[in-house]
Amino acid sequence: MKTLIIILALQLVGKTSQLPDQIQSKTSFTNTQFEITAFSECDQYFYIGTNQGVIKYNKTTKDITDIKMKNSKLPSNRITSIACSKNGNAYIGTPAGILMWDNYADLVITSENADIPEDHVTALFIDADDNLWIGTMNSGVVKAIGKDIKPYKSIPLMTSDNHIYSITVDNLDRIWVGYHNGGLECLANTNNTFYPPGHDIEKVNVSYAGNFLINISRKGTYYHDGTRFIRMCCDRSVRENTCSYLLDHSAKVIVCNDTSIHVFNAKSPHSFPSQQSYDSFLKTILDRENAVTPPEEKRIKKTKSKMNG
Repeated sequence: MKTLIIILALQLVGKTSQLPDQIQSKTSFTNTQFEITAFSECDQYFYIGTNQGVIKYNKTTKDITDIKMKNSKLPSNRITSIACSKNGNAYIGTPAGILMWDNYADLVITSENADIPEDHVTALFIDADDNLWIGTMNSGVVKAIGKDIKPYKSIPLMTSDNHIYSITVDNLDRIWVGYHNGGLECLANTNNTFYPPGHDIEKVNVSYAGNFLINISRKGTYYHDGTRFIRMCCDRSVRENTCSYLLDHSAKVIVCNDTSIHVFNAKSPHSFPSQQSYDSFLKTILDRENAVTPPEEKRIKKTKSKMNG
């Protein structure tokens, strides 16, 4: 599986005419209303959620599909989250319900036709066992256990707060929930641990949880390195609306907020604070040779070149 940078580079070369107008524009993204809000991928597709719909990239054909309300059943152009199941089904969360794509047709899922507590979906996550976790704005978290269409049947979870911001699951099957008020909670069977908004997340010690990301409202993105949480530091103030993506289970992390994209080496985030506007980032990744690379990787490449020379 290629990293996000390479995937985006492939999708953009020779395909800009199929991307939204904001991406084609030469205007800096810091001066537009375009935001990247979600990432997800399966074997065949890579999905980028925005506040203006979804960009779907076919890894095989390199075709790009711009999914919006006007050309699909998408219930809202504001994408809050995206998750892909093992069979390739994509679940796209919005404030007005979920759009499910099963590789053949799309289906709108709401509280009227499925077992979800409300339509305003804020977070989606599919774990290693292919379970779909759904977070909502005001009604907490449910575990979707339907067979073909997962949200048709669900189990509610008890949480300390019903206003869900983000969800992830570690390799011990513990559910980590970030709340809109800035709090964090670990759901492990019935032994839940709540860290209130004022708690210093970097002091949370959770060994053997594996590598994962968690977005926490008003606090930013945190990377768990197997022992502790490390904040993905930016040289700007933390934005409330952030999304992040762990690249191919490697050290690279992409963190997006409403004005810029940050690329980090998660294992030593302070060593690579590279902030770029969307416009600058997209221009950079058009050329693989100019793709954003952490300093240590550049050093390794130079060393290999010298050895080969």
